[in-house]
Amino acid sequence: MCGATGSRLGHGLEPQFSINIALATLALGREKLFPPADSSGVEREYEGPLDRVAVNRRRSLARREGMALVEAVT
Repeated sequence: MCGATGSRLGHGLEPQFSINIALATLALGREKLFPPADSSGVEREYEGPLDRVAVNRRRSLARREGMALVEAVT
């Protein structure tokens, strides 16, 4: 969930990870991922059940990587 949101919101480096975690929680609340940002057909909409979202941090000013798993709580 990192590259597609960067294309829409900009690559803010450090704040992008926090923004993507917020978007993951919104998607879990909707029980559906947001539609693909690519109209070429390369990205396809996910149609399965949504109970967790992996968020990765691919780039930063410190060149560190990170990952978060955001899960729905029932």
